[in-house]
Amino acid sequence: MKELVRILLQAKPVLPGSLEEHYNVCGKAQCRCKDKVNPQKHGPYYRLSYSLKGKNSSVFVKKEDVPAIKAMTENYRESRSNIQHLALSAVDLYRQEGLQGMLDKYEEILDMETSIKNGAKPASRTLRETRSSCDKWKTKALERQSEIDKMQVKIRDLEKSRDNWKGKAIQAKEENQELKKLSLLKTVEGEKNTGGSR
Repeated sequence: MKELVRILLQAKPVLPGSLEEHYNVCGKAQCRCKDKVNPQKHGPYYRLSYSLKGKNSSVFVKKEDVPAIKAMTENYRESRSNIQHLALSAVDLYRQEGLQGMLDKYEEILDMETSIKNGAKPASRTLRETRSSCDKWKTKALERQSEIDKMQVKIRDLEKSRDNWKGKAIQAKEENQELKKLSLLKTVEGEKNTGGSR
């Protein structure tokens, strides 16, 4: 089925019917086409005869167009044959997979072959890559959030430690000032006591 879809997507120009070659006799009495010994009919002339929608018709073809017209009628026959094979493959797939399975498989093949023809990635592959990218992004986001949470804990602990040391520094400064006051008082009292004994 895949190969048939690929062939149909690469469809070449088609023309129905068959190319016929004709030789004619004209109406002139003394023409070579009416010679009694060796008649030589006029031609060849070419005509494409075809039948579509129950109607027979034909069209005259220029001599220089004959090779292209022959190729197009052959393309038409091949296309019809390929479509019939594709239809039979679809019937087999319907028997095996049911309607939705058949349609899904056909769309998958068509999508892939169209993407290959256009040089793009198939939509199913793009979807898979998008999902994978989304999952990776979520994983990275969760990892980063975990790192942020750890950093916030460290910052909180550092802030507590800083506040603790700041409190101790203030307390030490106050104690130092008290000690200086006491030392100054002792010095003043010591001078008073030594000054009074003289």
